[in-house]
Amino acid sequence: MAAKEPWCVAAKPVVQIGIVSVAAQNHISGNGIHPSDEGAMQMLLETQHQFDILDLEADFLRYKLLILPDSVTILPATGKRLNAFMKKGGCLILSHESGLNPERENFVFPQMGIKYLGKDEYCPNYFRVKAKIADRIADMPHIMYEGSSKVKMLEGTEILGTVMHSYFNRSYRHFSSHFQTPVEKATKFPAVTGRGQVIYISSPIFRAYKLHGYIVYRQLIENLIDLLLPEKLVRAEVPSTCQVTVMQQKNRRIVHLLNYIPERRADGLDIIEDIIPLYNLKVSIYTGGRSPTKVYLAPESIPVEFEPEGEYVSCLIPRLDGHGMLVLEG
Repeated sequence: MAAKEPWCVAAKPVVQIGIVSVAAQNHISGNGIHPSDEGAMQMLLETQHQFDILDLEADFLRYKLLILPDSVTILPATGKRLNAFMKKGGCLILSHESGLNPERENFVFPQMGIKYLGKDEYCPNYFRVKAKIADRIADMPHIMYEGSSKVKMLEGTEILGTVMHSYFNRSYRHFSSHFQTPVEKATKFPAVTGRGQVIYISSPIFRAYKLHGYIVYRQLIENLIDLLLPEKLVRAEVPSTCQVTVMQQKNRRIVHLLNYIPERRADGLDIIEDIIPLYNLKVSIYTGGRSPTKVYLAPESIPVEFEPEGEYVSCLIPRLDGHGMLVLEG
């Protein structure tokens, strides 16, 4: 730690995305964890996005994209601040009941281009996405374990995915041997909508990811972020277990890479015992086209070859043992 300290003192995080916390809105006590917040955080960590967790008093204008996960209802004061954020060019991703007024009667932002109709009567239900947001997602119906909201699209809104219903809800009257009943048909209700800088997902996708871990949910959110925020701060060809954090000091940018894999070896306790090295990691850092004077691994000061790639600088890290710092100076 002492050897790494010079690259940590007075370093500030570089972020693009803010997650507006459900826990902060609802003043949840104790450890303050809400499954929707945790699911959103987990998705962004696993896809190497740079983000903050925000309360309702945070400065929204610092961010390019805000995510309102699942159940962030909007009071007038918050609505005013979010409207100012959108007028400055900021983008929004909202899901399920986020964006509704506190009475959960209708959405408060006309920019969403949808009308709230209530909860879908089928749970679980299914969704299928359009080609525009289907990167790495199989062309087939995908289950949404937590159901969804039912919304109506208004003129000028683009449908990016469709809700699909099963044959019936599983009950003592209608039995299926599996938890989910097979899909029957597509509906007229959207699963994902887009209108300018605002994207809406009708399901509580962040809570569902925390509870069920279905990788398609994460891939969908990653595709939506890419649609709104194409200039990702760091593009790293690393496994989803590798967390990437970008920090800034006066004259240098530091990219932390952390890859320790916990294993559930005891009841309620995750243990990290082994360091599993990663090799030949390509990491591209957004610099706006500016080329650094020096790139190296700290604290060993091992030089790293780099080359410009458009707005990015691309580097190859030969080996990562648990934790490493890639430093760009100049």
